[in-house]
Amino acid sequence: MEAIRVRAAANGDTVGVFDRLLEDHELGLAVPAVETGTLNRSAYILIQAGFNSRLAAIKAVTDTGATFRTGQELRQWLDSEAVAAWSAQPDWPTAETKAMWTDFVQSFTPRENRTWADRRYWANVAWLGAAPPGLSGG
Repeated sequence: MEAIRVRAAANGDTVGVFDRLLEDHELGLAVPAVETGTLNRSAYILIQAGFNSRLAAIKAVTDTGATFRTGQELRQWLDSEAVAAWSAQPDWPTAETKAMWTDFVQSFTPRENRTWADRRYWANVAWLGAAPPGLSGG
């Protein structure tokens, strides 16, 4: 699909009854829609992020009114009070996908031992030969 779009754009191909250029049409949803089975942008981002149920993804974004368009907005949505409230229900987004949903949400929560921290260490070094540029022996 992407190859056809690129070729048509490069050649100035027109489409439709109004004979408009391909670039005049919204095509950004076509490939993700085919890949994920939904035209809902928030749902397909959720699926592409690793949530493996199309129907539950659609239900989750519909129930919460989600309108995220980026990974950062997805993370903000997952941290929202609305998602927390819905997630507290025992059968949400569906009874069959509750455990899958919980695992998915937890995968976006960094564990303390996996969180990066700035730590600086100093040590006396005896270089075998010349010290690398910008460093001195000690």
